[in-house]
Amino acid sequence: MKDVFIIGASISGISCASALMRHGVSTVVLEKSPGDQWSRWVNANGSPLPDASALKDSLDIRFEFQVDCVSLIDGADVLVAWSGGLPVITRRGVVTAGIQGAEVRFPQSLLLPRLFVDSEMATQGRNPQAAWTRGQDLSDLLIPSPLARAA
Repeated sequence: MKDVFIIGASISGISCASALMRHGVSTVVLEKSPGDQWSRWVNANGSPLPDASALKDSLDIRFEFQVDCVSLIDGADVLVAWSGGLPVITRRGVVTAGIQGAEVRFPQSLLLPRLFVDSEMATQGRNPQAAWTRGQDLSDLLIPSPLARAA
């Protein structure tokens, strides 16, 4: 089981995953797009991003994983991100998707400290450097959280 799932392999999502990995937090990035489409997007957008192939090699990115909802397993301190009937189970989650029409359902009770939903992503979408910085900021929210104590 990974420590954190990140919904959305946007610049901020990738930035957050990279920063968490540097701090020893295991992550899985859940992206609805196919890998080749995502690679073209990354290579076209990003001054702060490394080459897409390097990112694919260094991060656990699950392509074509459209998250429908997020739930909590009763009696356990873990979250489940669902894509149809396929689960990904982690201790914490970050939602950086939703800007382009994707909707992820989750109960409000899952919000902090388990699930971080970044409502500022829409304002960062056209500025790659701001999005990269925002992803780093998101990782800082998770590092001192109960995640560090639970590991």
